[in-house]
Amino acid sequence: MRVIGGMARGQRLIGPRSTGTRPTSDLVREALFDVIGPSVAGTGFLDLYAGTGAVGIEALSRGARRAVFVEKNRRQVEVIRDNLARTRLAGRAEILPLDVARALAELANDGQEFEFVFMDPPYRDPALPEVVAMAGGAVAQDGWLLVEHSHGTELPPPPGFGIVRRLRYGDTGITIFQRHREAEIT
Repeated sequence: MRVIGGMARGQRLIGPRSTGTRPTSDLVREALFDVIGPSVAGTGFLDLYAGTGAVGIEALSRGARRAVFVEKNRRQVEVIRDNLARTRLAGRAEILPLDVARALAELANDGQEFEFVFMDPPYRDPALPEVVAMAGGAVAQDGWLLVEHSHGTELPPPPGFGIVRRLRYGDTGITIFQRHREAEIT
């Protein structure tokens, strides 16, 4: 696992320390950032279910102003810290060692919104549509909600969002939503 582009390009990242963590592959991250990459510079990026932090670190490497990582597993929080130190991006990062629902509630209470919210929840989570809707509340006007999921999972857009694109890479799917934008799927 490595950083694909930007100032930390090529930097190796530490993998998961937990058997329950499934990091987003280099191929999937590269494809995702091929779609959103130019828009990331100068934005706020929220990485939910952050795992190793690879996606948020990729955003920072490509010029995101700041990134917030949400990960409740303490062992994985240490991996994220180590990866931020390796890439020298810790100064623009914050880690919230909380479950996603609690972190989203705290961020909402603080009035924080992000231009990009990425989430890679457990694929078989029965509450996935509800969590996607909650995550939509953290997305700024015209912002993007990026949801990694099992290919074949059809996610309805949260209220106020349109589906911009669906990507598929093997068994992995990514649905890209944008707030207050109706667009055809490409």
